[in-house]
Amino acid sequence: MNLQFDGQNQLQQLASSGGVEVTRQLGDGPEQSTASRDLTAKFSNTGQWSTVDQTGDVRFHEGPAQGRATAPTWTEARIRPRSPDR
Repeated sequence: MNLQFDGQNQLQQLASSGGVEVTRQLGDGPEQSTASRDLTAKFSNTGQWSTVDQTGDVRFHEGPAQGRATAPTWTEARIRPRSPDR
């Protein structure tokens, strides 16, 4: 895992490879999880992630919804896939 911080020691980027899994739950909402071979997350100045790029056997689920993708980019504070070819 590789972490990059700014001058105020605020996390700016996290990159990991070799099998990465992230799970979270916002409030009373359903649990969200995603797993892939590689993951790079970039964070805003408020400490929230702004984008997450994944590659390699990407799997995700939110409550009963689940799916697979080749190389999605997640944006903003909710898991919303954005296709790289759009």
